[in-house]
Amino acid sequence: MLIVPQSPIDIVETNVPEYETNIDIYIPENNKVYNKDEETQYGDTIYKCMKDGTTGIEPGTNSLIWYPQSKTNRHRIFDAKMSSGTSNLNSIQYKFNVGDVDTVAFFGLNAKSVRVIIRDANDNILYEQTRETIIRFVTNWYDWTYTKAKERKAAHFRNLPMVYNATMEVIIDNAETTATCTHIAFGTSTDIGITLLNPSPIVSVRNIIPKTKNDKGVVITDKSMTYKRVVANVLVSNDLIDEIQEQLDLLNAQVCLFIADEREEGYASLLIFGLYKDFDIPIGYEKSIYQIEIEGVV
Repeated sequence: MLIVPQSPIDIVETNVPEYETNIDIYIPENNKVYNKDEETQYGDTIYKCMKDGTTGIEPGTNSLIWYPQSKTNRHRIFDAKMSSGTSNLNSIQYKFNVGDVDTVAFFGLNAKSVRVIIRDANDNILYEQTRETIIRFVTNWYDWTYTKAKERKAAHFRNLPMVYNATMEVIIDNAETTATCTHIAFGTSTDIGITLLNPSPIVSVRNIIPKTKNDKGVVITDKSMTYKRVVANVLVSNDLIDEIQEQLDLLNAQVCLFIADEREEGYASLLIFGLYKDFDIPIGYEKSIYQIEIEGVV
């Protein structure tokens, strides 16, 4: 079991446009008048106007006037949500300044492949790996003709070289169509024990269905959203118990990447971006088994 707090995000370059073409861009010098429910982009956020006749008030300075709807397409891949993401024609490419990153994970993929490249300060390639997201096991004519390929919606890369003043380039490729990724998380991993297969990890998906009533009292369901939940039993040496508990205390309100199956081709369902909810440990003699419950973000 690994836990990976998010490292600072320092974008060097990207092929994702700064602004979305179908939404207004807020320019203070224009003194444009906005009415209720009109949207505008300012910085890395899309805001909705809450009051008619709004002018001269910058978005982000008054939440009663400007409601933050979401991040812009370029930055949506970094927000603490799984229900929205970044899309771009053919590929999504980012280059980051990094120095202490040994793990990176991708969620909500709609792509043919994902590539990660680490370069040093002299632009020498230290690491390069590509992972295909389309999986097809073909053993006979029937499989080749009728069996549909499976798509991996999540992937992670481990043991990246940590070098001072390095850069990390990620390429999410989906040639000739739109590439999508709901979230990317990267940082320095901490080993918090060995995930046990007995008792087996429990993976579940929780469905949130907003319900409202119309003026006739009829219940109307809106678009549902889901989040993932994992309960795992983890074996740990007793001399690490205090260290793990202190680490979890520090991260009690921080959304992190949890990797319950450390194999890079392992179960994607045991790769989760969220918060730990419960941590229970009966302390044994030399080794102990604790149970941790992790809830993913929506």
